[in-house]
Amino acid sequence: MQDRRFDMLYYLLQHGDVKARQLAERFEVSLRTVYRDVEALSAAGVPVYAEPGRNGGIRLQKGYVMDRLMLSRQEQGDILAALQSLSAASYPMDDRVLGKLSALFGRTEQPWIDVDFSDWSDQHRDVFTLLRIAILERRAVRFSYFGRDTTISVRVVEPLQLRFKSKAWYLRAYCRSAQDLRTFKLTRIDKLSLLDERFDRALPAEPPAGLSPYASPPAPVTRLRIEANLTYRVLDEFDPGQVERNGDGSFTVTMRFPFDAWLVGYVLSFGAGAQVLEPEALRQAVEDQLKKMLAVYENVDR
Repeated sequence: MQDRRFDMLYYLLQHGDVKARQLAERFEVSLRTVYRDVEALSAAGVPVYAEPGRNGGIRLQKGYVMDRLMLSRQEQGDILAALQSLSAASYPMDDRVLGKLSALFGRTEQPWIDVDFSDWSDQHRDVFTLLRIAILERRAVRFSYFGRDTTISVRVVEPLQLRFKSKAWYLRAYCRSAQDLRTFKLTRIDKLSLLDERFDRALPAEPPAGLSPYASPPAPVTRLRIEANLTYRVLDEFDPGQVERNGDGSFTVTMRFPFDAWLVGYVLSFGAGAQVLEPEALRQAVEDQLKKMLAVYENVDR
């Protein structure tokens, strides 16, 4: 009953003057129950009025704003839970809002989620906070960016969205030099500065998968054989659909990555526990890099 009265109040806030019969049909109750609910809301201090007659109806006093007593405990809990999820992700400045609403609702909720993005809470918090301000205030930013091909470029971009995907934070922004939408990994951003220049660009709608005009051409197929003692890395770093378990406990991993210096370094990070099956060009690049590394150590004076 109480929830129906909350819902009735929300409906009046949204639709203004409403016929009693409309409410009866909406909430599947009798006209007598509708008028009883109106009396109960009025007794609770809600300025709701029922006017009889053909042109009459049920309406709220103009300018009425619902206070916290008009939120059910479930709705209060939903609001606090949503804020807790932001707090768990180290979202800036939400702790004060969470504390105020907890006090206003007269309740303390046990945190339902705990996420530790320690990188953002310490070393990169300033980058995260500055980009948040830039997005909300529609201000351009300038930064140096370290590309996968080992180049360093200076970018001026219009930041549109921060996105957490596959264990990392990214910035989606309109890059003025490329004149296109680009995605930047936040850990590769350096010397970030907030500009006074404003922009009025909105984030474009996401096209269906495979139809994005911003998507790169498909990367070549890479296949790795990874030994069983590196099972933890296989589970951590690859999707199940990319992995095939071999009879001896090792894994064959099939993935698509751009062939560049980053991919060579990534393969080398597995040490002797990984072998490139294809493409042949990647096998050769890893071998060449190993020879260079060996030469460095052979030439060290002991």
